[in-house]
This record gives sequence, C-alpha cells and structure tokens, in this order.
Amino acid sequence: MHNDDTDKPRRLLVISRDVTAQRQAESASRRSERLYRTLIEATSQIVWSRDLESGQCDSRGWSEFTGYPQDVSAPEGWLEAVHPDDRERTHQTNRAAVRHGRSLTVEYRLWFKAGGWRWVEDHAVPVKDEGDVITGWVGVVTDVHERKAAEQNLCDEGSRLRLALESAALGTWDVDLRTGECHFSMEARRMLGFREQDASCGLLDILHPDDRDLVVEQYRANLSQTVGMSMTTFRIVRPDTGDTRWIASRGRAVLDGEGSAVRRIGTFEDFTERKRTQDALRSTLRRHQALLDATSVIVWHSDAAQTSCERQGWAEFTGRLATEVGDGWLDAIHPADRAGVRARRDRAHAAGEPYLNEYRLSHVDGGHRWVRDDVVPLLSDDRLVDGWVGIISDIHERRTAEQALRASEERLRLASEVAGLGTYDVDLVTGRREWSPEFHDLLRIPRTTAPDRRLFLDAVHPDDRVHLLDDGQMSEETHGSLRISTYRLRFGSGEVRWMEERERLFLDAESRPARRVGTMQDITDRKRVEHELWLAAHADALTGLANRTLFQARVEEAVAEADVRGTEACVLIVDIDRFKEVNDTLGHDAGDTVLRAMADRLRRCCPSNATVARLGGDEFGVVISCERYRAAPNVVGENILQALRQPLMHGGREIESSGSVGFSVYPRHDADATALLKNADMALYMAKKAGRNRVASFDTTMRDDLRRRVDVLRSAKEALNRDAVLPFYQPKVSLQTGKVVGFEALLRWRDASGLRSPSDLQEAFADPDLACRLGSRMLSRVVADMRVWTERGVPFGHVALNAGAPELHRADFADGILQALAHAGLRTDQLEIEVTEGVLLDDATVAVTRALKVLSGAGVAISLDDFGTGYASLTHLKRFPVSWLKIDRSFVSNMEADKDAQVIVRAVIGLAHNLGLKTVAEGVETRSQLDFLADVGCKLAQGYLFAKPMAAAEVPTFLAGWRASPAAT
Repeated sequence: MHNDDTDKPRRLLVISRDVTAQRQAESASRRSERLYRTLIEATSQIVWSRDLESGQCDSRGWSEFTGYPQDVSAPEGWLEAVHPDDRERTHQTNRAAVRHGRSLTVEYRLWFKAGGWRWVEDHAVPVKDEGDVITGWVGVVTDVHERKAAEQNLCDEGSRLRLALESAALGTWDVDLRTGECHFSMEARRMLGFREQDASCGLLDILHPDDRDLVVEQYRANLSQTVGMSMTTFRIVRPDTGDTRWIASRGRAVLDGEGSAVRRIGTFEDFTERKRTQDALRSTLRRHQALLDATSVIVWHSDAAQTSCERQGWAEFTGRLATEVGDGWLDAIHPADRAGVRARRDRAHAAGEPYLNEYRLSHVDGGHRWVRDDVVPLLSDDRLVDGWVGIISDIHERRTAEQALRASEERLRLASEVAGLGTYDVDLVTGRREWSPEFHDLLRIPRTTAPDRRLFLDAVHPDDRVHLLDDGQMSEETHGSLRISTYRLRFGSGEVRWMEERERLFLDAESRPARRVGTMQDITDRKRVEHELWLAAHADALTGLANRTLFQARVEEAVAEADVRGTEACVLIVDIDRFKEVNDTLGHDAGDTVLRAMADRLRRCCPSNATVARLGGDEFGVVISCERYRAAPNVVGENILQALRQPLMHGGREIESSGSVGFSVYPRHDADATALLKNADMALYMAKKAGRNRVASFDTTMRDDLRRRVDVLRSAKEALNRDAVLPFYQPKVSLQTGKVVGFEALLRWRDASGLRSPSDLQEAFADPDLACRLGSRMLSRVVADMRVWTERGVPFGHVALNAGAPELHRADFADGILQALAHAGLRTDQLEIEVTEGVLLDDATVAVTRALKVLSGAGVAISLDDFGTGYASLTHLKRFPVSWLKIDRSFVSNMEADKDAQVIVRAVIGLAHNLGLKTVAEGVETRSQLDFLADVGCKLAQGYLFAKPMAAAEVPTFLAGWRASPAAT
C-alpha cells in the first residue's frame, strides 16, 4: 500500500502467488504423519529417532510401554530401563555401532510397566545427509519375549524328552508310510552298530540271515495293522563289531484324520544287556534349534477398497510382485489356510476392527513359511476407515518349535506307552509333583489321583523303603548323573512286582537342588528271567542242589572264612555205590529217583551251615565250616552213610542203596581250596577201593598211591606207544585125554627192565580208555598169532582172551571181534572170551548182555573167570551165555592143606555139571592137585605143572614136543 504526502492511502499494490502445491504437500505430510503414527500403533513397537546436532530424541511408545518418562529415552538415560545383566553388553554394542557408523541389532531385556522384564529386539540404522554424513539415528524396538519363551520352552521340553529316552534305554524308529523314509534315533543306530561309513545301510542289511525272512514277513503284516501294538524280536549282526545281538522292536500305527495309517513309530530295545537309550529326537531338535532366527517383517498398506496396495519386503520374502491388487495376494497363501484368512479379514473389514491372522505364506525358496499378520484400520480425520496397514512377521521358527514340541510330547507319550514307562517330575522348590498316567497305572491307583510321595512309599515293599532317597537326600554331587535303583511294590492283593527307577537331579543357577525327573518301569519279568538264569548257572536241574560251579565258589568262601575265624573247612565227596547197575537194569527213571532221594537225604542229614551240591552223575559234594576237633567230619560222613543205606521204593520195587564218602579238612590237610577238593576226591577213591560203603579221611600216603597210579598210567601209555604190549600163552590141558586143547592169552609188556606182568599195570585197567586200548592191542596181536599158526598147521585148538567191563560197554565190541576173526580167516570157535564175576555184578548193562549174546550166538565160547571169589549168583549164570567156569587159583592152591577148599572145588564142579557147564582149573602146580581135579570131574586144567606162559613163537615147538598123558592114568 502507498500513501501520499499527507499519509493518506493513494494506491494498493497486491501480489498473488499460487500455493496449491504447498497446500497439497502440507496435506500429504499430514496424511503421511497420520499413516506413520497409525503404522506405529499397528506394530505394537517402540519407534525412536535421535538428531545428533540438536541431541533431541523422539521415542514414540516409550512411556506407554516402559512407564519411564520421555526424557529417560535421551542419550544414555534409556539404559536405566534395561535389565542390569544386559546393560553393559547393550551399551557397548551401541557405542560400537555409533563409532563405526553401522546399523545394529541387539536383544536385551527391557522393563515394561505392564509385565516386568520382557525381551526386545532393538534394530537401528544411521540417517545420512546428501554428503553421506551421519546426522542422526532411527530405530525400532520390537517385543520378542514370546519367541524367547518358546525357544526356552522348547529347550526344556527337549531336555525332558532326552532324559526320558535315556532313562528308558530305548532306541526309536519312525517310518513315513507315504514316502518310505525311515528315521532311526542315534541310540537305535548305536544299538544296531551302524558306523559313519554305514550311512546307506538299512536294517535289512544287518539282520541275522536266519531271521531276515521272518522279519520282512512280519513287517508286511504290520503295515495293515491300524490298532494295537506289534512286537517283533530278531537278531542283528552289528556291522561295527560283528557281535550278534537280540533286539525287540515294538511299534504302532499313527493315523490321519481318516483313520488311515500314515506312519509307524516304535522302539528298539537291546535286551541282551539292557543298555541305556539315547534321545531319539536329539538330531531333530538340533535341526529345529538351527532354524530359530531373527523375525522377518513385511510392512504393507492398502486403500479401503484394497484396489491399490504397497508392500515393502513382499517381493524379497515371497518372490511375487509387490503391486498385486485385490485378492491376488491371497494366491501366495497356502491353499489350506486361504479360506480361513479370507473369512477373518472380511469379518474385520466389515466391522472396521483390527485383526490378526497366522498362516503359511509362500517363500522365495519355493516353500511356505508361517507368518503372523497384524492388521489395523487407517482412520481418516472423521474416524472413517481410509485404508489398512499391517505387519507380516516371520513366526516360522516359533510355529515349527511348537509343532516339534507337540511331536516330541506325542513321541514321548507313545514311547512311554509302548515301553510301559511311568514318568515323574518333582519341583524340589515348590514341592509340585507331576505323574504320567502310566506312573499311576504302575502304582495301581486312579489316574485322577493327585501325586503324593506318601502314596508311592506306601506301595513300596517295607524291606526296600529304607533304600529309597527322600526328595532332599540327593546331594549336589549327583547333579546330572543317572541314578538307577530297583525295588519292589507290594499291592493289597499281596502281589509283589519289581520296579526299576532311573532318575536325574538338576540344580538351579545357585547350584541348589531344584528338580528331579525320572522314570519307573516294571521289570518283574526280567527279574524272573535273571533268577532262572542264576538257577541254571548255579543249581542242578534234577535235584535242585547247588551245581559244581556254585560248590567251587562255596569251598573257596569256606576256606577264606576259616582263615579269618581261625576254624576249619571240610569238604566231603559222596559217591552212590552200584548206581550204574540201578540205572542200567531198572532204567533212567529209577536212576533219577535214586539221585533225587539221595539229594533229599543229604539235605536232611548234613549240618544247617553246609552247602550240598551235585557234582555230576552220582557224585555229590558237601562243604561245611567246623570247629577244631577231628571227630566232626567223620561224624558227618557216618551220618551220610547211615542216611544213604536206607532202601527206597520205585515202581513198587525196593532198591538197595549205599554210598562211599571221602573227606579232607582245611588247613589240616592242605593250604588251598583246589588242593582240598583233590584230597577229598583221593579219599573217596580209597574208600571205594577198600570195598565201598565206608568213610575215608585223606592222609598224605594217598598222594603216594596217586603218584603210583599216575606212573602206571604213564607206563601203560608208553608201552602202547612203543608197541611193547604182547600176549604170552599158557596151555590148557584136557584131564581126560591129556592133550593140549587150547591156550589162555596173558598180557605182558616189555620195558628196559624186561618183561612185566599185568599186576604191574593193574591201575591202568581201572582207566576205561586205557583198558580199551590195551584190550584192542591184545586182540589184534592174538588174532595175528592165531592166523600164523593156522597157516602153518599148528594144532593150537582155541585161545582164551580176557575182556574187561570198559571193553564190553563199547557198542562195537562184539562186532569188532567177529570182524577181526573174519578178516584173518579164523573160525569163531577158535576164540574164547573170559570175563570176571565183577563184570556181571557191577556192569550188567544192556551193552554187556548184547555183546556176550552176539559172541555166543556166533560160536565164540564165553568163560566166567575167577568163579567163587565174587558174588555171582545162579541168576547171573542163567542170565548170561556162559559155557565155562574157571575155578580160581586161590581154591586150587589150598586144596592139599585145606579140606574146605576141596569142598568148594567139588561144589563148583558139581554146580557146573548140573547147569550143563564145563570147568577149568587154573593155577595147577602139583600132581596131587591134578589127580583130585580129575577125580571130581574137572574137564580142563592149566598151570605151571604143564608150562609157564610162553611167547607166540614158542607155541609150535611146545606143541610138537608135548606128549599126551591122561590125568587119570
């Protein structure tokens, strides 16, 4: 405006300027500010900025979330809201980012007025001017407390799962029936012996060949099984060690919503050694842990009609266009989630209300990831919905963790159910207890019963309660270690079941006991099997007495006790007399009856502190501790003899019985347990040698007898090895004709001192093996001599060969003799077999009877040697095919001076005539003896009166010079 000189307005000057763009910019700025603030409200986050020049700090949401005043968020002051344990680390991280001008991401605990300390993620970036100079910082503080809690919960649950599977000593397997993929736990792979280089190796590769077809058949049958549990046992050959192990596989089907089996899961149990299992899900949990990462965020904004939409980060996450309009973006959602997302969105839009969706969104890697979509309406100044803004956060790790936890819990539940495991968890701080349903079942109480330790202790057997630890008794030293205990539960019905408990103790941050976690499993069947195995290893199955293994251990214990207490230990060895005769004549049932009866008698007659054992066959052992007086062991031995002498009944038949006892006392007779047993065995041998049915105490002279016996056995073996065993022949003369009608082959053996007689080898014939070898050598030599004589026309008549019990017991004895005669071209009547009365009395077995009858039937004569010196009865003479009786030399040599001897000889000859048998007198040395024998009707005689035994080469010359002269003339 311009005025004149009088200051009156004369002219008005007006300048007009177009401010449309300015007004539009101001409106856009207000709208952008409104959008920004609405976005902040939608994110539930703290957004802050700091100007470095002015030092001014703006923090939207700081006071609302933390309760601290706005000025606290100023430089350094905001650290007061950070947890003390995180403050220094957070401060240093911020200082480093500012110093280097780089963006930062840091997690720490921040005080929230609504809920105490909560984990947040603070992400900040520098703001630069046109000259690339940092002028300030902006950042977003995001609440990540739920993710942190989920991670910790997953870790705790994973620890519990690992503990349960370790406690159960089980390996797990999981087969996806749709893909055929089979997952073995690490414990299962260790149990099966898979090495790192066996990555491609499957179960079929290590199955025992004999079990492979059966396992495949059962597996195919189980595929159609949708209910119940299946169990298969089989053997594997571990590829790492080559050991054969028994494995029990238990499994069941997992069904989908339509009731079809989609998986089979189960457990492996190595029931050869019952080894601890490892956590079947360990590798799975490691993979899940590796997937946990920072949350990814997509920010989007659309108009009210969703005809236009801006999506920051959409293309990077999904690989799709960020400008998709309308419902096109729904195509990126997993088909199974799409309808639910649409429905929730439409309801919220209709109401104009905030909403959230969780769904699976396609990812640039080609798969889908779980996301959380937080959406709020963008309101205009008049409070109308002007658009929508949202934040899509990547929650895939959390959802995966939740799914893994549910799968872990389900696997644990199924594994516990399959294995019959009861689990418990005790909080030692609060006293809270958790029992699984299976734990209730093992205690036989309703599953709704509140856990109470008193209930558990009431069920424990009274004798076992003292061994169980109370909640506070486990020391810190047991932290993390596995404690295994076994005890019995006794129920109201009186039934008792064995349980095995496996438990771990965990400490808190101050190393104080905080938690006990464990399992309980019924092991009654395993205990029963262990007891049966112990009995099989230490008890005699027939009598129930201790066996040789346990007896040896008890002898060693008795010797050790004697050393400590200054007392004595006594071992008695008991042998049943003539048991073989009972076993062979009456059968094995009768023999078993005798053994059981003898065992029962030994139990009753021995001292209460004695261990009675069956050592094998008809031999028993007794070990007792006794005071230092000599009569005690002998008294025990006499009591045993008295008990064994009582007859017993079997099948309505009375069986006579008796026994022989040998004993040795420590330290009286020797210095250790091994020698004590040997001494008692030697004493038993002497008792039997002295005539049986008696007690013999060890003395040192028995060692000399044993040495002599060992020397004889060695000499006999050397004679056989040197081919020094040969027959000498003594002629047998007919008393009616005076002719030599045959010879008896007598064993001789040659050594450096010259020819030795059988008396020097007597002990060798008590050894069954040596007796058979000596007899076989004599047979081959005699047959060879007879063949030479026959070929030369020497009229030797027949040869009598002695046979002992060990030879007659051989099943091929008779056949061997007949084959030898046939091979040499000899007649069977040219050989005679002599047996002693003892063979018929002690060893009247089926084998002896058969051998004698086969030989007699083939034409080989049977002669009973030394008749009259034993106890052979008329029954024995009628039972066996005997043709000749040999009158023992002891009667013949005494006939001239002893009238009783003459009576016996006359009686024997008369008995033989009445039975149709012929007689031979041995040991004839005088003419008067010969005349008497001829007068009473004896058929043949042999002795020094005619000739001494001679070598085979001398026989032809002897026969050529013999002049027959009847004894009666």
